[in-house]
Amino acid sequence: VLTERHDLVNTLLWEDTVRYTRHFHDRLRAGNAAASSYLYHSWLAIADKTNPATWVTYERAAAKAWQCTAARVNVSLAAVGRGDRVTYLPAGLALADLVEQAAVRGSVAGVSTGNAGQTIDRLFTDNLHLSALGEYYLSLVSYASVYRRSPVGAWAPSNVTAEQANALQNVAWQSVSNYYNSATTPSMDQCQAVMRDQVCSAYANYSGNAGLASGCSTHFTQQSQRNPFYYSAASDSGFWFP
Repeated sequence: VLTERHDLVNTLLWEDTVRYTRHFHDRLRAGNAAASSYLYHSWLAIADKTNPATWVTYERAAAKAWQCTAARVNVSLAAVGRGDRVTYLPAGLALADLVEQAAVRGSVAGVSTGNAGQTIDRLFTDNLHLSALGEYYLSLVSYASVYRRSPVGAWAPSNVTAEQANALQNVAWQSVSNYYNSATTPSMDQCQAVMRDQVCSAYANYSGNAGLASGCSTHFTQQSQRNPFYYSAASDSGFWFP
């Protein structure tokens, strides 16, 4: 399981996230040809605990960038006849589902308080890092994603009540199973379009850097290897780190 910094748009632009994802995956496979890699979607801070819906909307948009990172690696693996793949692990997407259900709708037993800010404080120690309750939920999401099995009925630590455990187990399985049951692999054309039309502007607006949107959109539509979601069979072998 590997991840990237939560400001993924920046690292895709400037820090070779796509190349490093492939690089670490290849190093893993060199050590164990049966091993699998999962790209874990980490999340930005919640800007306003009293209105977490804006964060939920952002993370759902950002999920496409994480999915496309895995897809870009997989396009190249498939092109050389390899059967191994990097799998997107929807941690941030599942966390957004929980925040929506618990804090926005107030419908998660033992977690929701009726007040959005207070509910967020049950799941996070600040506006980014998870509490013990949040950590337990993400462990359920990770288990369900890797093993594709329901975590309902799983063990829970003593600081998580039976009511909370049951509720979080059900939300985790609902979120993970819904994602994998409906997930499709985006093409690189689709990834370029989604970055241009959705992710760049969502990140720029959420981070308060509106001026980033135009340059970001232009970057992800370049038809050259400067664009991490550009693929050309003729030049692809030279794109990756040795």
